Amino acid sequence: MSSSNVDITIYEVSTSGFSTIGSTLAIKKMTQMPNTGSYMITASELRALNVKISFDTHYSYYMVVEDVVGKKFGKSGLFCFVNEHPGLWPNDFPNINPHVYWIFRLDSSGSGNGNLLLRWIADKINASNVSVDLYNRDGTFYRRLIASTPNDGEFFRAEDTSIPMGNAQFYQYKITSVENPLEFGFSEVFNHWID
Repeated sequence: MSSSNVDITIYEVSTSGFSTIGSTLAIKKMTQMPNTGSYMITASELRALNVKISFDTHYSYYMVVEDVVGKKFGKSGLFCFVNEHPGLWPNDFPNINPHVYWIFRLDSSGSGNGNLLLRWIADKINASNVSVDLYNRDGTFYRRLIASTPNDGEFFRAEDTSIPMGNAQFYQYKITSVENPLEFGFSEVFNHWID
């Protein structure tokens, strides 16, 4: 989209699983938003909109972004707003390090077996190889997971029970370019817990 501003609308969808069974309802429209390529909605805004925070796919949403000049638009897929730690929401453990949105941890929380699975958008960091480190929730270094792995967007470490798990165990991932250590990013803080 080429315009400097866009309109963003969030829709709520009546679903059965991820199959639409009813009508959609526009729950919020933001007009003339700067076309920066990203948008963040805060926890307080979600509460004000009475958005359902749940893994239940019956509470599904999608977003539409419209170019206000040429009337071009893009529509997201269906998604849920998920809060896996209600007692810690919205910001009891804020991120100490930069929150960069291109590093995602998938199965490092709740699996009960110590697996660590991490994915990232590889072209967001200029590197052939990256190192992967684990940091404590306060931003202090905890452990190097691997000194060098291809910058292919995925890292998996199976059943590492030497990294403490439990309701009080919070960490962040750090990905760093091996060739240029000044290029790095941190994931969100996550809870490494056991079901």
